[in-house]
Amino acid sequence: MTATLSDAAGDGTLTARFLAALAAVPVTAAARDVAALIVADALAVGCAARKEPGPGHLLALAEGGEGPCHILGHRRRLGPVAAARINGALIHVLDYEPMWNPANHAVSTSVPGLLALAALRPAEPERLLDALVRGIEAMARLRLASRQFEPGELVHHPPGVVGPIGSAVACGVYIGLSPERLRAAVGIAASRAGGVLANVGSMTKALHCGQAAASGLEAALLAERGFTAHPAVLDGARGFLNAYFGPKADPEPLTAASATPHLLQPGPAWKLYPAQYGTQFVIEAGLALARRMAGAGLAAAAIAEAEIVTPVMPYVDRPLPGDGHEGKFSMQYGLALALADGRVGLDSYTDARRFEPEMEALLRRIRLRADPSREGRFDRMRVEVSVVLGNGTRLVAECDGPEGIWSRPVRPERLAAKIADCLAVSHGPAAQELAASLLAFGRPSGPDLPSLLDRLEDRLP
Repeated sequence: MTATLSDAAGDGTLTARFLAALAAVPVTAAARDVAALIVADALAVGCAARKEPGPGHLLALAEGGEGPCHILGHRRRLGPVAAARINGALIHVLDYEPMWNPANHAVSTSVPGLLALAALRPAEPERLLDALVRGIEAMARLRLASRQFEPGELVHHPPGVVGPIGSAVACGVYIGLSPERLRAAVGIAASRAGGVLANVGSMTKALHCGQAAASGLEAALLAERGFTAHPAVLDGARGFLNAYFGPKADPEPLTAASATPHLLQPGPAWKLYPAQYGTQFVIEAGLALARRMAGAGLAAAAIAEAEIVTPVMPYVDRPLPGDGHEGKFSMQYGLALALADGRVGLDSYTDARRFEPEMEALLRRIRLRADPSREGRFDRMRVEVSVVLGNGTRLVAECDGPEGIWSRPVRPERLAAKIADCLAVSHGPAAQELAASLLAFGRPSGPDLPSLLDRLEDRLP
């Protein structure tokens, strides 16, 4: 498969050289181990989202009848493209998948197409994991080429733009497309890109990821049948780079030599709270303050006012989010949860919690100050939170990265607990047993993906 990809460099186009560079990055045992953890995390998070309304609407409108491909958290199977779209939305909608650097959602866009293909064309786990590494590598290189690293520089939602191509690469590698047809898959996927940033905070945000996954899978399957696209789709004034990233785009990262896949360097930043990644900085600082207050016998009612100092990030400056889901994109709500509850979990972002009188009152005592001197890149970001108590005492905490970020590797037991917590929502008493099965995926004695998906479906209550 790698040799086939390498042959793609022959015609000299940027698209061909991009695919050859992807093939040259070695997929090591360490990379497969991380890829297997990504799959386990994705399956658990997708199952936990089984009752979310957005994916539910997609499932209700799914066309084409029943098929062979599992829908996470449901006793229903659909055709591959529909399944990829819904599973992508399920994996993303809780905002609980890992973050990447440059910022992207590379799991909900690449895993769902591979889940569908595993049902259509079962293969050994190594083949799927290798394909996943290549798809994530493709997206990382496209994000680097964009030169859009600060939140304020983004023109479109990144997974909607680079996700279709990443999914097409992953699916094309899995099914063994020839060089010519893999280039066609990338070309088809390039015309399926998009994602308006105004929809961040709405149900449509998760559809960006689900549609990217489905479009990439469909592009690979169409290319396999002989569907064509321009072979130099990334190049030139009318190509993908210029269309989406403009004159600042730098094609060099697409073809640069690398001995380490992006999956390992810098790798995923694992999320331990189900919310937009920037809010996790505020949550961690808020939890530190909550612990100090609890140690002094103080509750959130003792807070007269609170302040958050952040980079300029208007899309997460939402003083009074309109519902629990929008609260995932509110710095203020994240801090209020941390201070009031001393914990943030899957049940923190319900409408019921958002509109409790205690929460409404606390939100109105929180202000946000955007500091233009602070960087908004997650690998350089720093936030400060402070509270002033009724007696005038001021408490301050800072966070330059939550646990799981690239500089603070996640503890294995915390990731395992997250997976079990997600499965407890969808599978109840079977959660611990299923979590062990998910964490065994990719190991020599572990389950293959079709049997793992069967087990998740069979053990639903």
